[in-house]
Amino acid sequence: MQMVILDGSAAEGGGQIPRTALSLSMVTGQPFRVKNIRASRAKPGLLKQHVAVIESAMRLCSAGVDGVSLGSSQFTFFPGDVIAGQYDFTFSAAIPISLILQTMLPVLSLAKGVSEVTIEGGIGNRNAPPIEFLTKTYLPQIVKMSPTVTLQAASVGLLPIGTGRFKTTIAPGVRFRPITLVDRGVPIQRKAMTSVTNLTGHQASQEVKDLERTLGLANLSMKNGSGNVLLEMNYEGITEVFTGFAKQGLSSEEVTADAARQAKRYMTSRAAVCEFLADQLLVPMALAGSGRFTTTKISAHAKANMETIRAFLPVDFGIDQLPDGSWLVEVRQA
Repeated sequence: MQMVILDGSAAEGGGQIPRTALSLSMVTGQPFRVKNIRASRAKPGLLKQHVAVIESAMRLCSAGVDGVSLGSSQFTFFPGDVIAGQYDFTFSAAIPISLILQTMLPVLSLAKGVSEVTIEGGIGNRNAPPIEFLTKTYLPQIVKMSPTVTLQAASVGLLPIGTGRFKTTIAPGVRFRPITLVDRGVPIQRKAMTSVTNLTGHQASQEVKDLERTLGLANLSMKNGSGNVLLEMNYEGITEVFTGFAKQGLSSEEVTADAARQAKRYMTSRAAVCEFLADQLLVPMALAGSGRFTTTKISAHAKANMETIRAFLPVDFGIDQLPDGSWLVEVRQA
C-alpha cells in the first residue's frame, strides 16, 4: 500500500498524531511515516511513552519499524496482520497505561478473535485519562458501537506510587456502528471522589466542600479514587468524569479548582460530551463511517486527530458552532 506521510508538528503537534496513526495503520494495513514529531514542544521528538506505544503496537501485528528511539524526530511503521490473543505489558509509572489501551482498542475490536490484555504502568498522569474516565465515560460509548469490552482494575494504588494494573477483555464485532450523542439527558447524580492515599481526611473533606461551593451543588459524596479529585456527573445518556491531579507545589484548593473548572464548563453547556471525550470518539466514529455529537470545545488535540484520521480513512468532519456556544461535530463519508 502507499505510504501515508504525516507532519507530527501539525495543530497541537503532540503524541495523539502517532497514536492515532498506529491504530489506523494496523486496522487498514497502510504503512506510515511521521516527520517533525513534537517539533514545537520543549522536549521535541519521541518520549518514553511514545516509544512504549509503538513497541506495544509492534507486538500486536509483528510490525516493522524504522527510527524508533528516544528523541527521534521521525519514524516509519510497517504493519503486519493483527493477532488476537492474550497480551501482558509492564511499564514504569512514567508510561500512562490508559493511552496504551486507547491505541490498542480500535485494533483489537476488529481483530479475528477475543483478546485479553493486562497492562501495568502509570496512572494518575495529568496528561492521560484516569481509569474512572475509561470505565464510566469512554468504554460505555465504545460498547454502543459494537465490541464487548470489559475492564477490571486491579491493584490500583497498591503498587509503587503512581502505578496500577488493569485487565481488559475485548470481544470484537464485525464493524463499528454509528452512534449519535447530541443530548446528555437530565441529570441523575453528581459525586465527588477524593484520593485519601495522598491527602489527610481533613484535606479530602475540604476538597469536597470546595467543589460544592464552586459548582453550587450540595451533598456531594466522598469516595476513594485513583486521582486526588474526581467529579463524576451522571446524566440519562452519559456519565462524564472530571479530574484534578495533585502536583508538587499545588495546594488542595488549586487541585480542586482544576476539576471544578472542567466540570463547570460542561454544566453550563448543553453539549453531550466534554472536549476530552470528543477527541476520543473521533477514531471509532470514523471507523463506523458516520456519527455525530455535541461538545463543549473543539481542541487543537481534536483538530490534529481529525487531520490524521483523514490521511487513513475516506471520511470528513463537519464542525458547526451552535447558538448556545457548544459545537456539533458530524463524521461522514468523504
